[in-house]
Amino acid sequence: MSNKHLPTIEYLRQRLVYNPDTGILTWRRCEEMPKNWNSRYAGTEAFSTTSFYGYKVGSIDGKLYRAHRIAFAIYHGRWPSDILDHINGNRADNMIANLREVSRDQNQHNRKKNKTNTSGFKGVCRNKNGWVAFIRFEKKRHYLGYFSKPELAAKAYSDAARSLHGDFAKV
Repeated sequence: MSNKHLPTIEYLRQRLVYNPDTGILTWRRCEEMPKNWNSRYAGTEAFSTTSFYGYKVGSIDGKLYRAHRIAFAIYHGRWPSDILDHINGNRADNMIANLREVSRDQNQHNRKKNKTNTSGFKGVCRNKNGWVAFIRFEKKRHYLGYFSKPELAAKAYSDAARSLHGDFAKV
């Protein structure tokens, strides 16, 4: 992400307070803002709108930002280098302990099971020969085998995910 059009960390800290234990951003009193702005917003929660995708969002100077990126920037004193992952999968939980910088591949490993999944298990699908398990790793789909029961295929996926994806495995 380009830092060209992002507000400075100092500017963010002048306008917002971030509580790393709750993940909540609050507007600061700001003398540069019109008097009615301070009486209406100072001390209230900022970035409290939830987007269609489940992220907390808000605007600064007319530009929309995701709250987790603002929180990370305020806490660490720098903008995140690329992707931020919500460790627990809850996109609205912006506690600093729940945010980590990840690569695109690592973020994909941490995905939930697809909504269209019919087996009930991540990485498992029905086949004419029974149940088959696959896993993605290094941009390739790896076959894990055919199984007589979906639970056995799920175990194979789970074992492979922990081995290949480590802390980013979501089963």
